[in-house]
Amino acid sequence: KNKRVGVLKQWCDTTYAIAIHESPHRIIDCMCDIVDCLGGDRVIVMGRELTKQFETIRKLPAKILLDFITNDKNQQKGEFVLLILPNAPHKNTQKTTLTSDDIKITELLSLHLPPKKVAHLVSTINNIDKDLVYQYLIHHKNLDV
Repeated sequence: KNKRVGVLKQWCDTTYAIAIHESPHRIIDCMCDIVDCLGGDRVIVMGRELTKQFETIRKLPAKILLDFITNDKNQQKGEFVLLILPNAPHKNTQKTTLTSDDIKITELLSLHLPPKKVAHLVSTINNIDKDLVYQYLIHHKNLDV
């Protein structure tokens, strides 16, 4: 348990999803630790008994998912995969600089789409100011001429 809590605390601010496997006899303890360490609002996707007749897939906030598993004994059986989604970015918090990944995506999309569409897609997907992406494209295009 202490090891699990330590690892969960390291995942508080991840910007990517994390997949973990859990056994039926530890699922409730694991979900309690997720709620305690990452918060009850953290969105979790639970897959139980995947590819089997009675599979269950749920995408819920951690606290609601814990209640769902706790209140139904059938949901405490089988093999579990938990996908811990990253915290949702705050609506008003946009990145103000392009990362190398942002630039790579922008350049790949710009091979097939017009700048306005690229700026819209990259800003929506990566939570970046659309004008920042557009200015990068215009500047980059001028350098290539």
